[in-house]
Amino acid sequence: SPLAQRRSSVFRSTTSFISSSRSVRSMSLSLQEETISISDAFDGGNGEYVKTEMVDGVKTVFVRIRPDPYTELEQKTHFQYFSFRATSKTPKEETIKYVIENAGDASYAIAWNGSTTFYTCTDPNDPNSWKRKLDTSYDSSAGTLSWSHAHSKGGGSVCFSYFPPYSYNRHLALISQCA
Repeated sequence: SPLAQRRSSVFRSTTSFISSSRSVRSMSLSLQEETISISDAFDGGNGEYVKTEMVDGVKTVFVRIRPDPYTELEQKTHFQYFSFRATSKTPKEETIKYVIENAGDASYAIAWNGSTTFYTCTDPNDPNSWKRKLDTSYDSSAGTLSWSHAHSKGGGSVCFSYFPPYSYNRHLALISQCA
């Protein structure tokens, strides 16, 4: 039907690969020429796009934390840390809600209580650029961690993270000070 065709063209998901063969999932959502994409293709990135829905009139982006490799000793996978980039191209300011949908399955889910998500709209490698999202909330019954972000008119990128990443460049700077 024409309605089904329009819906399928509104929500589209693409998968691409970078030279290291690491899979990068990127999502594009186009509603009235508005676009947002999610990526973890950077040093320390960990976030997998799941879906985007309108929930109570608010555009909501759902992301999952990718688990670490399976451990033979404990016979399980662990995960807690997330870090991803959201890039928006909107003709007007728009508040988007982000939800980590598998936060309740994390290795130490109780740590989400009272925690805040970090974000930066500038250089993610600058540890002083990160700020806290004070509206971060954990719903233990649903197992979700969520927060909102007001994207400015014209868009731009924002990085979200459980805590500011310790980049490889920062690591090299520390090593050079110790040498």
